[in-house]
Amino acid sequence: MRHLIAALLLTACAAPAVPTSTDLTDDTDQHVIVPEGFGDVRGRICTPAGDDWVGGAEVSVQGASGDLVTTTNAQGWFTLQAVPAGPQVLQVRSGSFTAQHPVEVQPDLLNELPEPACLGADDLDILVIDGRFDDVGSLLTQLDVPFDVVEAAAAEEILSDGTRLDPYDVILIECGATVHWAQDRPPTALRTWVSEGGSLYASDLTWPVMATMFPDVVQFAGGRPNQGREGSAQAKVQDALLRELLGRDSLNIHLEPGWAVLSGASAGTVLIDGRALLENLEYVHAPLAVRGKVDDGRVLYTSFHQHDLANDDAVLMLRAMLLSL
Repeated sequence: MRHLIAALLLTACAAPAVPTSTDLTDDTDQHVIVPEGFGDVRGRICTPAGDDWVGGAEVSVQGASGDLVTTTNAQGWFTLQAVPAGPQVLQVRSGSFTAQHPVEVQPDLLNELPEPACLGADDLDILVIDGRFDDVGSLLTQLDVPFDVVEAAAAEEILSDGTRLDPYDVILIECGATVHWAQDRPPTALRTWVSEGGSLYASDLTWPVMATMFPDVVQFAGGRPNQGREGSAQAKVQDALLRELLGRDSLNIHLEPGWAVLSGASAGTVLIDGRALLENLEYVHAPLAVRGKVDDGRVLYTSFHQHDLANDDAVLMLRAMLLSL
């Protein structure tokens, strides 16, 4: 598994940026807010396309006694305090997306980056397994993230072969990809790939892969999981960052006929849950989006998918979740 640092999509990135600066001293008594020889650094992190901000990204720099680390808010802002003066390199990470940005830190000042620092993805290898009910590839295109695509029928050949998986950092299995075989022939190579650092996204009817390979992350309703009835779910956003991104804690999510019903997420984190309708016309309260850590890798599963990208809320959330993979 390759773990590469993507270059930021900024002009003249080889030379340290000269930030604009604000004096961190009090005009009346020259009281220094930060230690002498140190300065604060403030900036904003954007998507590879530069069309939106990245919340939850980790920004770090080498400090006097170890790394200084902070996290961007939902609007992409960060502030690193007490950074040693002189040339520094900001390290930015959002899931598998990583970047570097050189900056010249002026002492006793609030050093503001002159322009947003956008994540890059040119060195990130992503595979989309095409599914007729989903369109995650379009979201990646919106984000200006390059990716490879294989047809739905190739799923077993790739997911069961570690040598086919190894070149990729992120794999997205769209709803409608051919994965029914996983119930009889579990793709153990996929579990190994994730454990060694890969990031996986799967949605809705790809549940056989999740049920056989990641039962510690998500659990499905017994017997026949794909028993959901088409309709809107009154969803509750449990993840604090997504709530801040949306500006509210609830929304409607459209679920397609036969959507896969989760019964639990023992080792996963529920990002969204809600009350939805089953085929037998009973209502169930279930997780709708779950993220989990598997050794060095990450897994994301959603009971909903986006065929026509018509639901703005779902698109916004999926974009944010994909950038966290």
